Amino acid sequence: MSVTNEELEALFASDSPYLKALDNIEMRKTITIKSVGQDSYEQDDGRHDHFVFLDVGASKPIKLSKTNGRELIGALGNVSNWPGTKCLLTVKSYNIDGKNTFGWVVSPIPKDDTDPDEEIPF
Repeated sequence: MSVTNEELEALFASDSPYLKALDNIEMRKTITIKSVGQDSYEQDDGRHDHFVFLDVGASKPIKLSKTNGRELIGALGNVSNWPGTKCLLTVKSYNIDGKNTFGWVVSPIPKDDTDPDEEIPF
C-alpha cells in the first residue's frame, strides 16, 4: 500500500485553526499583514482567553503573542495601520517553566525612504 504526500500531510496536519510555529521551525519569510482579527478559546477551568490573530495570506492565520502585539503597536501604532505592512516572520525556541516550546516572532520591516543605490556616507 502506498501513500501520497497529500495523504501524509492530512494525517499529520494540526487540528488547530491557526498556523503552528512548531510545524514551521525553519520559517524565515517576509509576509504582508492582510487583516487583523480577534478570537477566544475556553480554558479547562472555563475562563475565556482572548487573543489577536493575523491573516498573512497563509493556509491559516497566525496567533499573535502579547510580545509581538506590543512590537507592532510600538512600530505601527493603531491597528488600522497594520494591514499592508511587510514583516519578517521567524520562529524562536523558548524555555517556559522548564519546557521547550516554539513561538512566532513577527518583526515589522521599516519602510525605507532612501534609494538603495545611494552611497553610504562612511
